[in-house]
Amino acid sequence: MNFVQAIESCYKNYFNFSGRARRSEYWYFVLWTLILTIAVFIFLGVMLLYVKTNILLALVSVGLELITALVLLGSLVPLWSAQVRRLHDMGRSGWWAGASILLAIFNEIGALTSLHKTVSAADLGGLLWRFAFDVAGLILAFVILFFLVQPSREENNRFAGYR
Repeated sequence: MNFVQAIESCYKNYFNFSGRARRSEYWYFVLWTLILTIAVFIFLGVMLLYVKTNILLALVSVGLELITALVLLGSLVPLWSAQVRRLHDMGRSGWWAGASILLAIFNEIGALTSLHKTVSAADLGGLLWRFAFDVAGLILAFVILFFLVQPSREENNRFAGYR
C-alpha cells in the first residue's frame, strides 16, 4: 500500500475498529498526521506574526485556528481506528490502544483538578500519584509501540479473522 492509498483507506475506515491494517497503512497514516500537524503549526505561527497589527486579521486568525483544530481533531479518530486495526493484524486486542487513551484521560483529569493547588509537602501524595500515572503511560506507550512495529501475522486470530 502506498502513501496515498493508506490515507484514503484510513479516512474511508473512519469508524471501523474491526479488521486489519498492515504496517504500511498505519505508518503512512501516522506520517500524514505528522505532516498535517507540522503544517498547521507553521500556518498558525505565520498567522500570529501578522495578527499583532490588525483586529480584522485577529478575527480571521481565530476562525482559521478553529478550522485547523477541527482538521487535526478529524484525524484523531481514523488514527485511533487504524491503530486498533493494526493491533488486530498482529493478533492483539484493540483495548491496548483504549487503555492508553483511558490512562491519558485519567491523568489529565488529575492534572485539571490540581491546577489551582500550589505544590507543597502536603501534596506529595498527589505528586507521587501523578508521577505513577506518567510512568505507567510511558511504559504502556512503549509496549504499544513495540506491538505496532511487529510484522503482520497471516494466521487467523480471534480479533481479525483471516487476511
